[in-house]
Amino acid sequence: MDVNKILKIRQFKAIDLEEENGEVLIIGELQETEKSCPYCKSLIVKPHQYHPKRLRTVPFNGKPTYLVFSHTAYLCNACGRRFLERTEFFEKQRVYTIAYEEYLWKMAKKQDIENVAKSEGLCWDTVNDIFLKVRRKAEKTVKPE
Repeated sequence: MDVNKILKIRQFKAIDLEEENGEVLIIGELQETEKSCPYCKSLIVKPHQYHPKRLRTVPFNGKPTYLVFSHTAYLCNACGRRFLERTEFFEKQRVYTIAYEEYLWKMAKKQDIENVAKSEGLCWDTVNDIFLKVRRKAEKTVKPE
């Protein structure tokens, strides 16, 4: 079974799959991320620091599932500023993938937010915040007639 085909995340390549304490850990690496300096647009950058990242994603086999990888901070040789490589599948300073946020939103549309929070092991506020965020995003993409 190819985990990458199931995940369908272009910028993440799964290398290993582990189960630990009832959770599924998909260990991988980022690929094809945006590495140009967002401040001066220079392409002359070098890796500066590596940050371990653990993102919650859509459950696999009914178990809480996490993507585990290293997120690289770069240093721009042109302007001297630091920045994180940019990705499409999660937003800055978030601990959930966009796919997981959309999964929670779909669940919360069908049932009570409290039930979604309990079934996913999250607090009500977290699920509610995600629900409102994704709903606002969905409303923006719907064009009025």
